Amino acid sequence: MNKPIDPERWLKAMAEKVEADGPQTLAVEGHGRLTVLSEADFRRLSERKQTFKEWLLSGPRLDDVDIERDPRPSRDFSF
Repeated sequence: MNKPIDPERWLKAMAEKVEADGPQTLAVEGHGRLTVLSEADFRRLSERKQTFKEWLLSGPRLDDVDIERDPRPSRDFSF
């Protein structure tokens, strides 16, 4: 027969396992699978990431670059 589990000992053991081995996945009856992770991992995963548009706009300014179209005609080709 199974022994009752002391919740505080179990939680401390789980915290130690998360710190040592990384996130842990648990099957909880009625809730499917849950993942326990450290606060540092949670903060890293939930921080807002820069969007592609923001990344493009944060690049170097091209205001001083003179861009002109090549005046030569394109070459002829046939299919």
